[in-house]
Parts: sequence; structure tokens; C-alpha cells
Amino acid sequence: METTSSDDELKSRLTTLFYSGAATVLDAVILYFVLVLSKGNIDAEGTLMTFILVGLLFPCVAGILVSVLFWERKDIWVYSMILYGLIIFAGSVYYLYLLSSIDIWGILFALIGVVVTYVAIRHVRQSRSE
Repeated sequence: METTSSDDELKSRLTTLFYSGAATVLDAVILYFVLVLSKGNIDAEGTLMTFILVGLLFPCVAGILVSVLFWERKDIWVYSMILYGLIIFAGSVYYLYLLSSIDIWGILFALIGVVVTYVAIRHVRQSRSE
């Protein structure tokens, strides 16, 4: 039975590595096109998209690191989600600052950033209390 659990762990690690790597490559390609197509001039929507994509790189890279090096320390991914939520929140606030009026997308992504950060912090607190 030891072989089965070891095989399951290896399969889980490879799956995490594959999805994290694929998401990192896809995110980097989209970020490249957002920055290249704007040719240096990024409007408010491009700024929000850039913040979301840059923030998304952190959980993707954390997934790669966890699956390759730190499998026992899965909290690295949770810490990267805290950072992702904070970056989305900051990008949404900056997006709203660039606009002359309030937009629903800025408020929506600010709420998403707060919720992601709150859930990740709550998970860290629960894991430390156990």
C-alpha cells in the first residue's frame, strides 16, 4: 500500500506542476499581448488587466514551487493568494482613480480582491490554530 500512496502523491505533484506551469505560460502570453498591443500607452482598462495578470503570476509560480520543491509546505500557495488579492485590490483602486466616474468593474474587482485576501488569511489562521 505504500507504493499506492507514493504513486498518488507523485501524480498529485505532477498534476499541480502541469496546471501551474500551463497557467503561468498562458498568463505570461496574455500579459505580453496586453503590454505589446498597448505599445506603452495603457488606458484604465489595460491597467486593471495588467494588475490582474501580474497578480495571477504569483499563485501560478507558487504552484510550481510547491510541486517541485516544497510539497510539505503548501501554505506558500495560500500566502501567494493573499498577495494576489492585495494586488487585485490595489489595481482596482488605481483603476478607479484613473477614471473620471465610478465604474462597476473597479468595484467588483476590489471586492474580489478583498474576498480572496480574507479567505486566504482565514485559512492561515485556522491552520495555525490547529
